[in-house]
Amino acid sequence: MGNRNFNIEIKDGNKFIEDLVTKKFTTIDGEYIWDLGFDTLPHCTVNKPKNYPNCCDFHKSIKENAIKKFEKFPHCCDFHRKLVKKDWFKKELYNHVPEKIVKQWIFLECFMDEHIEKDDWYREITDYFDYVFDSFGTPTVGISDFIGHMYHYLKNNHFKENFPLWKRKLLIEFINESLNVKKNTEIKAKTDINILHGTYQKWVKALPSVIKEKEKLEQIFPLGVLIHSPHYNRFTQLTKYKTRTNGEFIEILINTTKSFLLQIDSTKVADAQKHQLEIINESHRIKQVSLLQTYSKKEMKYIKILNIWLKNEKDYFHELNSVLHPLPMVTNNISVKNEGNENIINLGDNAVIQIQAKP
Repeated sequence: MGNRNFNIEIKDGNKFIEDLVTKKFTTIDGEYIWDLGFDTLPHCTVNKPKNYPNCCDFHKSIKENAIKKFEKFPHCCDFHRKLVKKDWFKKELYNHVPEKIVKQWIFLECFMDEHIEKDDWYREITDYFDYVFDSFGTPTVGISDFIGHMYHYLKNNHFKENFPLWKRKLLIEFINESLNVKKNTEIKAKTDINILHGTYQKWVKALPSVIKEKEKLEQIFPLGVLIHSPHYNRFTQLTKYKTRTNGEFIEILINTTKSFLLQIDSTKVADAQKHQLEIINESHRIKQVSLLQTYSKKEMKYIKILNIWLKNEKDYFHELNSVLHPLPMVTNNISVKNEGNENIINLGDNAVIQIQAKP
């Protein structure tokens, strides 16, 4: 995968094999994946200041902080302290990190300066940011210090006229969003593809048979719908696909349900009697399904749409039948009189019904 050299640590091999057999899709928790990152390339002309990084207080602090923080690693924080328990972990594997931070910083600084005035400045710089972030490996070591320097540079870079404040603010927002994604990795992992597959199966089952696409939908799983538009990064040489959340996926299913129903024109049904029978059966079935199957609050939106649509269909055909096949109407005057033990009903036009009363 681009510059990455991933290693997978499988603690429970039996469970992994069981998941391969029993689950539609098998996933590996990010906690068990690791790589040491890679060296970035500048992808620009590097104008390194004389005596870098001892050329100024800012650059000097980058080197000093990198060395100081690494001395405490991995006992610098709770996140890195967990690495001690990993079978593969050795601190010397990360001896390159302080030097990497110093070397990589000047690349980033020169890259921003070179691209900030170009038309595609935002995409180029943010793609390079992603490239830099990836280079710190999994789990990341040293990236928090590096990002701290990025914040300082972007917030205090007022001395460069070609780097306006509004552009710096946009880049800071991008960094914040990237950090939130990393912090919420565990939360996002819960919305895995198996959950989305279950959501899809429930939706297909709820669709009425009058939707002609249903039979085909039962045979497929639309992986393409589960991801946002792909984004290719020329620096990482990877195309990233952001998986939709379960909520986003349900919203698509709701809109798809509406689209399917809009395609059904009941005024042009070839076999009206068969169609009516399907509507009656499906109306009953969906009421049963919604009663016995557990749906989330958001999933109930497409169930409600289906129920309303089916009711509208039944109402339409009921009115249609009353026009095309009206019940016979009696227009004569009706009178009832009692004679002895008989009730005589006079329908008019000499039509008489005699009903004998019980003794």
